[in-house]
Amino acid sequence: MISKTSIPQKLIFAIAATALFASCGNSTNKEDMKTSIENKKEILVLFGAPGSGKGTLAQRAAKELGYTTLSTGDLCRQNIEKGTDLGKTLKGYIDKGELVPDSLISDMVKVWLTEQQSSKNPIILDGYPRTKSQAETLVTLLADPNFSNLSLKVVKFAIREEEVVDRIANRLVCENKKCQAVYSLKSKKPAKEGICDLCGSKLIKRTDDNEEVVKNRFKIYSATENEILNFFSEKGISIKEISATQPVDEVYESFKKIVK
Repeated sequence: MISKTSIPQKLIFAIAATALFASCGNSTNKEDMKTSIENKKEILVLFGAPGSGKGTLAQRAAKELGYTTLSTGDLCRQNIEKGTDLGKTLKGYIDKGELVPDSLISDMVKVWLTEQQSSKNPIILDGYPRTKSQAETLVTLLADPNFSNLSLKVVKFAIREEEVVDRIANRLVCENKKCQAVYSLKSKKPAKEGICDLCGSKLIKRTDDNEEVVKNRFKIYSATENEILNFFSEKGISIKEISATQPVDEVYESFKKIVK
């Protein structure tokens, strides 16, 4: 056994200093890691069949919680109206009645996400990704060091086909393309019959909002959704589920608990 007095005093100080610096270093690393996680900006991908209420929730989250919402439909229209290179290419496909390639949609989303980097607002992606190919592109994109500050989370709006059919049968939308607010003759009536509360435009019923079309859309959507969600699950991405059959306010409260 070595006595305490036999160890040189300088050696004792050196050992103590090394331990102290090591301790400080570990603490700093933990704090840096914690700060890095806290500084990540959240990207929420909303999944839900047409009529599930995800669009309505996205609008409310943008207004009340500060989310920036991406609608690929709006993004396509904006690029065409501005005459961007992507917009011109996109218009070419649309004018020919051809499907827009996944790669083109993903390119527009990438440009949009790059533009959002200067903003601290969390993001909601509504309508993207629509295919497994787009989901793969999104995951690859977010693995890029330029997007290392973004954290991906998926929220699924669970709803039965019968409920979707009933909702859409009672759905009205604002005819103003810049507004497109959604109303329900059952649960969200406008203050003035047939008139949008937000912009005063006329409310209309979409021509494809009929039972046969809705059932077909639901079938197609469900198959695609399962493929995409399975892919996200395999990648270890968080997937949360909300019962979309609840009243609108309860769905919103469930959403807020998920994104806290």
